[in-house]
Amino acid sequence: MKFGKHLDQALYEPWRQYYVNYKHLKNLLERYFKEEKEEMEEVVPMTYGSFDSTADEKGEDSFTLREKFIIELDKEVVKVNSHYKAMEEKLNKTFKAITAQAEAHHTEEAHEHGRHDHIYQSGISIACVNLYRTLNMLNNFVYLNKIGFDKIAKKFDKASGGHYRKNFE
Repeated sequence: MKFGKHLDQALYEPWRQYYVNYKHLKNLLERYFKEEKEEMEEVVPMTYGSFDSTADEKGEDSFTLREKFIIELDKEVVKVNSHYKAMEEKLNKTFKAITAQAEAHHTEEAHEHGRHDHIYQSGISIACVNLYRTLNMLNNFVYLNKIGFDKIAKKFDKASGGHYRKNFE
C-alpha cells in the first residue's frame, strides 16, 4: 500500500488537519521532477541583462519549485510540531489534575477512616483510561508523521542530490 493511502486510513480523524500533508508535498515534488527534466532537455540562450528581469515581475513566484518545496516542508514541520506541543501540554495538565484529584481523595479517605467511594474511584479510572488512549493516539500521530517526513525527504534528496533527510533522523 502506498504511504499516502496508509496515512489517510491510519490517522486520527479529529486531528487530520495537523498531520503532514503528504499528498501536497508529493505533488510539489512531482512538479519539481517534471520541471527539472524539462530544464535539462531545454537549452535557453542567455542574453545580456535577462538574468534578473523575471524575478521582479514574478514576485512570490520567483521562488523555484525546489525553494517552494522546502518552504512548504518547513511549514508542515511547524504545523505538526505545534500540534504535538499543544497536545503534550494538554496531556500534562490532565495528568496533573488526575493526580491531584487522586491525592486529595486519598487524603480524605485517611481522615474518614477508610471509607471507600467507588464512584469517585471509577471516575479517576475512566480519566486515566482516556489519558492513556489519547497518549496512544499522540504516539501514533508522531509515528505516522515521522514516516511521512522521512519518505518525502528521501524522495526530495533523490531528486535534488541533497541531504535534507538527515534533518528528520
